[in-house]
Amino acid sequence: SKSKSGGPRAAQRFDAGESTHGANAGLEIARNLLQPLVTKYCDDIISIADLWALAGNTAIKVSGGPDIPFRFGRSDIKDASECVEDGRLPDAKQGIGHVRNIFI
Repeated sequence: SKSKSGGPRAAQRFDAGESTHGANAGLEIARNLLQPLVTKYCDDIISIADLWALAGNTAIKVSGGPDIPFRFGRSDIKDASECVEDGRLPDAKQGIGHVRNIFI
């Protein structure tokens, strides 16, 4: 992002904040599917943010997409007060130019 303050931080695990943003609608399905792995591994082996990012990369690959380079090391935010404001994610209805403007 232009502000260098975005990225996976496991913020959507809180009832308030980013999980309520319209651009994240429907992601609770993926979060719920990953919850058993979060419970088993995310206390001391991997951050929730890393697990979710790795799951996304894996989903892209098994769907026929490219390999995406991956590094571990993301930190989870501590509570919903650290969530970013709504409106920072792209609106899919506005096309690729809008997406690029948000992320580049």
